[in-house]
Amino acid sequence: MTKNMKLEATIKCFDPIRVAVDDPIFNEPDPAIRATLDPAVCYPSTPPASPSAPPSSPSAPPAPSDSDLRYQAAYYKSMHQRAAAHVKVLQQQLADTAARCRADANAKAADRIQVLQQQLADTTARCRADANAKAADRIAALELDLAAAKARIRQLEQQLFGRKAEAYKATDKLPTPADPLADPPSASSAISSVKRPRGQRRQKPGPQRRDHSALPLVEETIELPAERCLCSACGLPFETFPGTEDSEVLEINVNAYRRVIKRRRYRPVCGCGAHQGIITAPVAPRVIPKNNLGVSVLVEILLDKFCFYRPTYRLLSDWRTRGLDLSLGTVTGCLRRLAPLFKPVYEALIDHLRKQNHWHGDETRWSVFAKTAGKAGYRWMIWVLHSQEVIVYVLDPTRAHEVPEETLGPDAQGTMSVDRYSAYKAMKQVKDGKILLSFCWAHVRRDFLEVMRSWPKHEEWGFHWIGQIGLLYKTNEERIAALAEPEVFKIKDEELRKQLEAMAQERDKELSDQELAEPRRKVLASLVEHWQGLVVFVDKPSVPMDNNQAERDLRGVVVLRKNSYGSGAKWAGELAAMVFSVMETLEMWNINPRQWLTAYLQECAREGGKAPGEVKGYLPWEMSAEKKKEWALEQKSEDSS
Repeated sequence: MTKNMKLEATIKCFDPIRVAVDDPIFNEPDPAIRATLDPAVCYPSTPPASPSAPPSSPSAPPAPSDSDLRYQAAYYKSMHQRAAAHVKVLQQQLADTAARCRADANAKAADRIQVLQQQLADTTARCRADANAKAADRIAALELDLAAAKARIRQLEQQLFGRKAEAYKATDKLPTPADPLADPPSASSAISSVKRPRGQRRQKPGPQRRDHSALPLVEETIELPAERCLCSACGLPFETFPGTEDSEVLEINVNAYRRVIKRRRYRPVCGCGAHQGIITAPVAPRVIPKNNLGVSVLVEILLDKFCFYRPTYRLLSDWRTRGLDLSLGTVTGCLRRLAPLFKPVYEALIDHLRKQNHWHGDETRWSVFAKTAGKAGYRWMIWVLHSQEVIVYVLDPTRAHEVPEETLGPDAQGTMSVDRYSAYKAMKQVKDGKILLSFCWAHVRRDFLEVMRSWPKHEEWGFHWIGQIGLLYKTNEERIAALAEPEVFKIKDEELRKQLEAMAQERDKELSDQELAEPRRKVLASLVEHWQGLVVFVDKPSVPMDNNQAERDLRGVVVLRKNSYGSGAKWAGELAAMVFSVMETLEMWNINPRQWLTAYLQECAREGGKAPGEVKGYLPWEMSAEKKKEWALEQKSEDSS
């Protein structure tokens, strides 16, 4: 369909009207203005008839005249012009509407785009901020992990290469008790120590000479050779002058020898017939029947291994240089047969331990290279329980609380100095209130030392707290020294309590800081957790501040563990625990272990290689004063050099 056909269809849809020829609508040249004008006359929709035409016949329509045709032509022309003008108006309106719609759409689209761009920018900024925050948190966490890893590396390097002593010799003085919060010296000056000159220390008594008069005496006389016992000028011989010029030289002569036992045989000469055959002297007593190792050899093996912490193969190597060659298997078999002999003494030590009222407890690893049901690996533990009169070592495959709990027995009551290991807190006697745990201040001090060594930026803080702990030790020592002077003791006791109160206040103040560094918070939180056990020594002056005694008791165990790697069988580990207990208890009572072992093994030999029926005479607290004096070790001299 063409454009003109569309226009024609549009025009024909209107009702026809009759407009005069001279109407202004026909004289207006502008179609847009002409479309706005209204015709002056309107007629019915049928075309007008000519006034001069005759009446129409009903039978046939009349033929139109020229004037009618002109009127119709004018009519249709005006209608066409009006329709064309109206079409243009509508087209203009359509164009304006389209333009206005496009403008509105563009404006809305622009606004929408601007909103979306703003939302995109906000979302991008928010995502970037979240990503930056997460990245910052991640970086902070990684920095903390890195700092912790570096601290751990420094700690391990210190353990591997650093100095083992925990004492610091500083040129600067620690804070005085009158000013406990004084600024501490720098950590570098605290750690760097001034080496004191060797030799006798000033204001200290000199060492006493050792007395060796109890040793056997072997005299040796030195004379001039005959050719030199003459006058070099005249040749006359010298005359002997009374007396000698004497001096001493200490020597050791250790020789292995064979002890050949010859049993005399007898035969009766009487005829009464009371004795039949040959009579032989009784068999010499032996610790291990049908074994050629004597008491002195077994004593040397036990002392060298469990008192001087040397592995057996080194002792045998030493003996080979002296002409005695023994098999390691032979010695091991003898040790296994010795184990039952010490069991009665060991049980007596445990019984006496349970009667004490204060103990030190600690544990360390001990390898037992034997497969045990229910036990994975070879890592066992040796526990030590130290009291005022006895020391007991216990070998166990676990590090559980049942070990000290069963060793002390259900009726044990008193105070136990321990570290902060949870097994001691889980003991039934502790939960029932029968045993009060006293925690170790040396371990607390060690916590601050580890922070100082692992986190250099916390050195001054750690040194300050170490200074406070040092003041506690100093004041407590002065308080204990004044036990016989009630007035002085009261003053020192009040001073000690004030120091502890000030320390607790400073601890709580630091913990209230939300920005407190994690290494500091961890140490101070542990201080809060164990505070009740740390202040037990205040009300019980007989209880020490630390558990160093138990750690000293384990030194020999650790040395032997490093030298011999532990035990190759369960019986060997149990023997080690029993002999360690005997040796350390004898040392506590200042009894010579060589003499004790010799006497005890000789008694076992007289019993036919069995433990004595009564071991009471071999327990230090049951010995007579004469026997203690006879078996006593020579007192160590105070050597200040």
